[in-house]
Amino acid sequence: MKHIKKIIPLVCCLIIQQKIQAQVPTQGSYITNNSMGAFHGTWQWVNGADTVKIYLTTKKVYCDINGGFFWDLLVGWHLYKKGNVIIENSLSNINIVNLRTFTGSNQNSSNINTIEGGTFKDITKNKEGELTLTLNTAQNQLTWKLDVSPGLKARKPNQPAYIRGFTLPENMILTKL
Repeated sequence: MKHIKKIIPLVCCLIIQQKIQAQVPTQGSYITNNSMGAFHGTWQWVNGADTVKIYLTTKKVYCDINGGFFWDLLVGWHLYKKGNVIIENSLSNINIVNLRTFTGSNQNSSNINTIEGGTFKDITKNKEGELTLTLNTAQNQLTWKLDVSPGLKARKPNQPAYIRGFTLPENMILTKL
C-alpha cells in the first residue's frame, strides 16, 4: 500500500508533464486561430465626458519561447478622452504590432466569445493589467474587465514606486461602431 501511494502521484506527474510538452509549439511553427474575427473592429464606450475607443484585429505575432514560433493573437490599440482632452492614445500606432496596448487570445477559453488572461498596457502608469473581453450573443457589445495582474510586484531600487489602479476604467461595456 505504501508503494502504491508513492507511485500514483509519480504517474500523475508524468502524464501531466507529457501533456504539457505536447502543447509546446516547435521552433518556427505557426499556430493559427481563425475564431477571433467577431472581436475585430472599432469599439466605443461613452460615460458623460469620458470616451474610450479601442481597435482590435488579429495579427501574426512572434513568441521567443522554445526556439521561437508564430501565433495568431488578438491585438489592439486605444484612445481615452476626458471631454476634449486626450489622456491616452495609441490609435495613431494602429497596425504597428510592437506598439500595441492589448494582446489576448481565446485559445485557452471554454468560450470563443471570451478573451481571458489578455494583457493591457496602461501608458500613463507604465504598467500592465489582466484584461478579459466578452462578447454578447449579438456580438455588438463587448464587456471589458481590467484587473491587476496576479503575482508579486517587484521593482529595482532606483525605479519609482508601484502605482495602484489604472488610468482607464476597469469595467465598461463597449459598443461596436
